[in-house]
Amino acid sequence: MNKKKALAHIATIQSGLSAANHREIAEVKPGFIEVVCLNGNNLLENGLVQFNENDLKKVCIEQGRLDGHVLLENDILLMARGSNFRAAIFHETDLEISSIASPNIFVIRCKDGVLPEVIVSFINSSHGQALMDEISIGSTVRGLSISSLKNLEINVPEAEQQKLISSIFYANIEALGLLNKLKVQQKLTVEASLQQLMM
Repeated sequence: MNKKKALAHIATIQSGLSAANHREIAEVKPGFIEVVCLNGNNLLENGLVQFNENDLKKVCIEQGRLDGHVLLENDILLMARGSNFRAAIFHETDLEISSIASPNIFVIRCKDGVLPEVIVSFINSSHGQALMDEISIGSTVRGLSISSLKNLEINVPEAEQQKLISSIFYANIEALGLLNKLKVQQKLTVEASLQQLMM
């Protein structure tokens, strides 16, 4: 049976590291550490964080300011501003440096007993997006606050249902990836056929 719980009871929420703490410098100075700073462009519609080596923003931050801000496996990144409050799961990659979230991103860390795929699936659903719109503030640029997110109520299924949601989440991502490959292949086939007919 699903139980409705406030997000604050099932996860911790914090803002990404303030831009005032970021420095883009050519070389890392003593006392600083180079990290990847993830922003909204890294959050895909499918619910995962994208790492494109060419587009990664690297910044240097004083080591002491990193405490509690380095992203961990299965952290949820949520757009804090904009017209689409999408969420994505952070999976550690082969990157050799740590990652942080930009100030326009909230980091949600699930407590024991809650899978991140459940929260991301909820937030990215049409129902979840409607709730995000309800709690957002601002007229020109919409934004979320941590206090309103903490009070957001989410249906939390039993463990077995959560595992099923997680399986569906990743099966959907795989299916969408295959569809994209098929779309690219179809386009290449049509272009080749048309070019051959026009010669």
